[in-house]
Amino acid sequence: MMFMSEFWLCKRAGLGTRTGHNMIKPESFNDKAELTQVKLKLLQQQKCRILDEREKSNERMARLTLQNEELKELVANCERTIAQKDSIIANLTTSLNKQKTKEGLVRSFNQWKLDTYKVNLNE
Repeated sequence: MMFMSEFWLCKRAGLGTRTGHNMIKPESFNDKAELTQVKLKLLQQQKCRILDEREKSNERMARLTLQNEELKELVANCERTIAQKDSIIANLTTSLNKQKTKEGLVRSFNQWKLDTYKVNLNE
């Protein structure tokens, strides 16, 4: 298994990938400054990757937070709508019950009126 630093060292030396017989040794570089430069470049690249991933993660978290807030608003709107519908249904049920009671009283009154009229006719 090749470590990331070894990979970059191989790239720098122009070997492509490391195999068993052509391993890179620090002595193969011209001087230690070149090796230090490669290491610094590696560290900088890793740092850039970490910063990029952190930025992507922060953007994703911001999107998810915004989406969460929007969903909370949607739930609140749905709850209000359901409460209004429940109120309307309760009002309609009350109105229907009153209407039934009223119709029953009108029938009773009309039946009493008919009975009274029939009694008056027979007399």
